[in-house]
Amino acid sequence: MGFLQPFSKTDGRTVGFGITADKMKRVCLSASLMRELGVQDKTDLYLYWDSEYRRIGISKTCTDKNVVPFSFDNRGYTPAKDFIKYCEIDTSEKAVNFYYEGMEGDIYIFGQTGRRIQSFKQQRNGDLERLG
Repeated sequence: MGFLQPFSKTDGRTVGFGITADKMKRVCLSASLMRELGVQDKTDLYLYWDSEYRRIGISKTCTDKNVVPFSFDNRGYTPAKDFIKYCEIDTSEKAVNFYYEGMEGDIYIFGQTGRRIQSFKQQRNGDLERLG
């Protein structure tokens, strides 16, 4: 059984803070998130990925000094082809939206809405193997 989380009509998950992975393989920030993070031309931000729950994190800081930040322009866009590919976010048909879930330390967390799609491969002996 899963964990049921209450959803308020006025909690603002579908408006306000948001991140989109678009068909051009860019990560795009909503206008309100840009204001919150102080994004102007060439603003460096760190992206995080939670593969278990398929969540994106974004922050102004990172404790690992070897991580190179993404540079966002004044429209809130950054090229992120490798990030999108690594995270296996399918933007081939349409843009994928992630909605604000809360904070973990100084990292803003965004989750994908809807059900997670499962892919399976059937072996010749009839066994199913989960692919994603």
